Parts: sequence; structure tokens; C-alpha cells
Amino acid sequence: MVCNVFICRLYKEAKLFENVNFNCSELTPFDFTELNIYSGYNQILGNYKINMTKYNRVTPFNNMRISCPSISPNFTNRNNISIYNSC
Repeated sequence: MVCNVFICRLYKEAKLFENVNFNCSELTPFDFTELNIYSGYNQILGNYKINMTKYNRVTPFNNMRISCPSISPNFTNRNNISIYNSC
């Protein structure tokens, strides 16, 4: 289990995603940072910063990211607005 899947499952058990049904293992760490569930962005420790341009902007929806293509060489650009909220 990847760390973001573990945290996602904890959030689901805490009822953070009430009335939304999706599989946590379908989300990548990038997808997890995009979820509109955070109240702010704070760096706790460290000298390096991560620029998170797409942070906190996607409202969780049913079957989120379940149909995103993942077989090469035909990866879909998920930043394309026409498919962004569908895959």
C-alpha cells in the first residue's frame, strides 16, 4: 500500500468523503494533493519548497480517476480540461 492510499483510507473512515464513492488505490499522490479537502497549505519542516500549482482544486466525485488511461504509449494528458474531471 502506498502512503497516499493509506491516508485516503483513513480519511474515508473518518467520513471526510461522505456520499462519495471511489477507490483510494486509483489515486496517485498528485491526485491526492488536488482534492478540495484542505483548509490551507503549510510547510512544517525543511529548507525546500514544492510548487503545488494544482493544489486543492478538484472536488471529490464518484468513481474518481477510475477510467484514466495508464497503458503506454497512449497516456492521456489529464491536465486537458475536457477530460480533467472525468477520468
